[in-house]
Amino acid sequence: MRARIDTLWLAWLALMLGSAPAVLAQSQTPPSGDVYAEDVYEEEDSYDDNRQAFGLGLGIVLPNEDFGGDDGEIYLSANYRWRLLGRDRRQERGADDREYNEKYNRRHYRGRYPGREGGESGGIRGYIEPEISYWKESDEGSSAEDLLIGVNLVGVVPTRAANFYLGVGFGLHLFDGELTILNNQGQVASVLDLKNERIGANVHVGVELHLSESIGIFGSGRLDILEDEPYDRQTKIWGGLRFHF
Repeated sequence: MRARIDTLWLAWLALMLGSAPAVLAQSQTPPSGDVYAEDVYEEEDSYDDNRQAFGLGLGIVLPNEDFGGDDGEIYLSANYRWRLLGRDRRQERGADDREYNEKYNRRHYRGRYPGREGGESGGIRGYIEPEISYWKESDEGSSAEDLLIGVNLVGVVPTRAANFYLGVGFGLHLFDGELTILNNQGQVASVLDLKNERIGANVHVGVELHLSESIGIFGSGRLDILEDEPYDRQTKIWGGLRFHF
């Protein structure tokens, strides 16, 4: 089981890294004409004004002590992001619309500024991300559930087509349930009470595709490492919607 989990985690990471060059290349191809500079931020709200976001989704968790089978268990999670630093007010429009749009796009572009060849780098945007998640599995004679309350530090690389992100964090895992341990003959050797609290850390990567200025759809792969057994390693693949405001 551990080898299968490690293979799944590495495959997800390879998929994320493999897709990055194509999306970044697309995001840095400037559109033709001057209309884009006038229209791309026509809406009153801009990307930089959206300093907070709420994400909600579900996926699959594969605990290393999985006794319910090889398909994993349903994983539910929600998080809330606050952007660190950066200005949240748009520049005032000057008399010259062309000059205004050039300055405005330099601040609010996703990826390279479309109106200038060899534009500046978009940089990384940092977020604090409190989260809560839950999963449960059960089998004959055994059950386990894990409620996680944690906080992450997330770095986001924005492009015109998508956001790529990498995060690390820690949290408190609230376990409950009982784990039945069998001997070599398949008989019950002992029953382990899982009710306890443990600290864990995680690393995760993901990509979010823009559906609009305020809504995105994301997918993420994640590895949680806890301080003690059982369930000291948990691989999670999940996705959902993120609302920016």
